[in-house]
Amino acid sequence: HVLTATKDNLAVPKPEAATFHNQSFQILPLPAAGGFAEFEAGFHGDEGGTRWMDQTARIRVFGAGARGLRIAFPYRYPGASGKEEVTVLTQTGGYVLESKGGVGFMEILIPMPRMGNDQVFSLTGGAGVIEVPLGKFAVQDVEIRSGLVATSPSERGQSSDPRKLSFRVGRIEVMP
Repeated sequence: HVLTATKDNLAVPKPEAATFHNQSFQILPLPAAGGFAEFEAGFHGDEGGTRWMDQTARIRVFGAGARGLRIAFPYRYPGASGKEEVTVLTQTGGYVLESKGGVGFMEILIPMPRMGNDQVFSLTGGAGVIEVPLGKFAVQDVEIRSGLVATSPSERGQSSDPRKLSFRVGRIEVMP
């Protein structure tokens, strides 16, 4: 099981799959195969199953059985300029919990993940589906960097929306 904050950033599963949840946190079971993904920094709110990505965004994957992550990019923000590609960085080191000390004392060490393994994926016409191989860590982060320069609609005089937008992100699937 994984304890996470209750928020609208889970890609899979939906909160109703939680063993327990309230307004502050939820306990989710890890599937026997694969895992689930959570939207982290750099993603804007859910807009009917898709969400905009900023210049750089991060996805957290839970589940040591996850061998890959499939991410759909339905389209790009037309006001953003640059390369129609994303660079994906995956972890080369994972989270490890370690218990030290005597009776009544426990220290938990959580090393920070090391990012590396840069992969560049072309998104022809600003759209596409990419498959990112993952390491065998119980919890791992995937960082996505847009080749487009994220721009806000307000900067372009299109609306008062101040969010920086690059690519639209749709379905995210954790592959067992």
